[in-house]
Order: sequence, then structure tokens, then C-alpha cells
Amino acid sequence: MEENTVYNIPPLPVDKDFHMFVCYARGDLEIVHILVENLEKDGLKCSYHERDFTAGHSILTNMLDKIRKSMYMLVILSENFADSGYAQHEVAEAMHIKISEGYSIIPIMIEPCTLPDFLKHTTYIDAQEKEVNEMHKLVIGTVTNH
Repeated sequence: MEENTVYNIPPLPVDKDFHMFVCYARGDLEIVHILVENLEKDGLKCSYHERDFTAGHSILTNMLDKIRKSMYMLVILSENFADSGYAQHEVAEAMHIKISEGYSIIPIMIEPCTLPDFLKHTTYIDAQEKEVNEMHKLVIGTVTNH
């Protein structure tokens, strides 16, 4: 029997198009697809590179636009992330916005990995023991309690 949970998802402010900008390494794309599908089924609007970046615009322009149009950044922490220059650059940009505008960064660790120095002071969601189809519940719980 499938569980039907209704979450108290915060409404999007008028200046935002997404609840979450999902930051990840390309090697985690399969997990990202499942996670985003589940988040969106439960009412969180997400943005991520492969689906939502505008063709013809630079990656940097797309990234900054989507980050600024999102309430939160969800950072998928994995060994792949530790090796991804693009993903780490996205978080670095979000850290600047966090300082100037109060942007929220929510890391989720999906497997044992080394935390980047710039995230060592940030509490993360520990999803290492969760099935991929259950991870979204932890994210939604964090957003609804934020």
C-alpha cells in the first residue's frame, strides 16, 4: 500500500521560481533524477542543470540565475561531488549569496565522503543509510521545519 503524506510546503515568494536548486556531480545524476521526481511529487519545485538550464546561455549565467530564483540550494554530498569543480563552484557562489542575502544551503550526504572545507561548519542531512526513494522525506522535513 502506498503512503499518501501531505506536507506543509512553503509557498514560493513572488521573486522565486523554485524551492530548490539542486547542486550535484554528474556521476550522481541517476540519484538526482529519483530525488527530484519524489520532491516534486510532494510539492517542492526543483531546478537542476540537465533539465532547467537555458540553451545558448553560459553555464555560469544559468547557474547564478537558477540559484537566485530558488529559496534553497540542495547539495548532494558524495565522493563524486568531492571531485566536481562545477558543483563546488555552485556552492561557493551560493555561499556568497548566503552571506549577502541570507540564502539557505541544505547539504545531504548520500554516501560516505569528504566534506569540502567550506561546508564543514554546516549541518547536513545524513541519508547514507536511507534508500534513494526515502531521501526526499528528509529534505522535505528540513524545508518544512526551516
